[in-house]
Amino acid sequence: MLCRLADVLEVQPWQLTTIEPSRAQLSDLRAWTGLSQPELARVLAVPETSLSAVERGQRPLGAELAEELARHLDLPVAEIRRAYERAKPPSSPNDRE
Repeated sequence: MLCRLADVLEVQPWQLTTIEPSRAQLSDLRAWTGLSQPELARVLAVPETSLSAVERGQRPLGAELAEELARHLDLPVAEIRRAYERAKPPSSPNDRE
């Protein structure tokens, strides 16, 4: 829906949201391409729960998955990795022990 509206208005999908590209997380990048989480998980041949955990930064983003995400989202791998890092929860002081 967002992509169709962006096409009609002749703007980029991210311009219809309050999120700047430099602050986007993986879920934002996915949404801006018009893919739902189940759709992207199916295309990537990964469980939806695994994709969800990666999008939240709660599961490691491996090199192969990063490359596949980049390919399907039509973005550089570096942007996929930056979006992933932004999604990771901040570490607590207890995590450093």
